[in-house]
Amino acid sequence: MHNYVDQYPDNPTGGNTFSFFSYFNSPKPTRIWGFEVAHQANFRYLPGFLKNIVLNYNFTFLRSESWTKELSKITVGLTTQNILTDRSEKISDMPEFFANVNLGYDIDGFSFRISYFYRNEYPMYKNSLYIFEPWILTQVKRSKYSRLDIAVRQRILKHIFINLNLNNITNSKEEALIKYPLGYYPHTGNWKTAEAYIYGMNIDLGVGVEL
Repeated sequence: MHNYVDQYPDNPTGGNTFSFFSYFNSPKPTRIWGFEVAHQANFRYLPGFLKNIVLNYNFTFLRSESWTKELSKITVGLTTQNILTDRSEKISDMPEFFANVNLGYDIDGFSFRISYFYRNEYPMYKNSLYIFEPWILTQVKRSKYSRLDIAVRQRILKHIFINLNLNNITNSKEEALIKYPLGYYPHTGNWKTAEAYIYGMNIDLGVGVEL
């Protein structure tokens, strides 16, 4: 882990006091664990045209635990002092859930697939570019994201086929969200969009040759 030091003024309007920030290697281990569920199904046992349906899906669950130091104040009698305590937190920039579902239909030289992808929201690295005022405690997260795609393939000759892909037909977008403490103008404790990624829908049409 890097060990550089940052210094920021305690008072954004000026002054001679500074806050001191430093990175460290925690002696406590960081843990990541999880599991995945995956299944592929072929419906050949169904009657008629239903036997050509295929279904694939997988779900991934992740959890994490890391340790950091937190500055706390304790008062003993008339004396107040700062102490460092260990605090458990999740690893930043790591989603905890993914899902992929793929439903298709195959018959002769024709193939159709409709797929759905989902990823939950997750906290971002706390010193990212989206924290504009380092003296204010902020929260930053990546929004949840989902998309729907369609793929069609039709064989026209023995070794030649046509592909048609419709990507992100729901025109989904992904956002980086930021939240400042209540009372800091213009933020009022609600999540605000710091950056948005709008991928848009796109269409791919092509001809393929199998050798």
